[in-house]
Amino acid sequence: MKDMYKVIVVCDDPLKRPTFKVFIESLDNMQVVLSNLPEERTYNTLKTENVDLILIDIDEEKTSKYLNSISQLKKQAADTKVIMLTDNLSYFDYMTALGISGILPKKSTPDHIIRMIHTVQEGQTIIPISVLHRILFKNPDETLTDKEKNILSFVIKGYTNVKIAKEIFVSTRTVEKKLSVIYEKLGVHSRIEAVEKITREKMV
Repeated sequence: MKDMYKVIVVCDDPLKRPTFKVFIESLDNMQVVLSNLPEERTYNTLKTENVDLILIDIDEEKTSKYLNSISQLKKQAADTKVIMLTDNLSYFDYMTALGISGILPKKSTPDHIIRMIHTVQEGQTIIPISVLHRILFKNPDETLTDKEKNILSFVIKGYTNVKIAKEIFVSTRTVEKKLSVIYEKLGVHSRIEAVEKITREKMV
């Protein structure tokens, strides 16, 4: 095992960040090299440090945005493990596709998080029963949020990304990102495949 296991903590709660740092660094050979939220600092730290693990605990509403950031982070540091604390399982397929090593509920205790860190260190992972149940018995329709279903309804009508953006009052780039997440969830690779699947399975 290497001399020092380096960790980045990404957390938008300034009161929780010090807690994460304390209990992680209470473990042998563990060092928190960055504890912050801004993505730029995370990117820069990955460039200058040989980071082993990123622990993420952010507001549920920011999950979609940060998952896109993780995609970029993994391209930059493919061997870096990622553990995410979230109760939003609608993104589970996308998380696994990105190569996230572990998923835990947001109310996980330090003991649970430490156990997950040790397991990830060994190249394995732990899937909570609630997550496993969702994997085994999920309905594809249940993995889509109401906002995503709304976007799909416009896709079915043949709206362009520009027109969808105007309808839901966001930028075209935001629509593109949301569609990328939707495609991942549906297991498709194009607009045509998405329309065929949601029409066939009556998901919207």
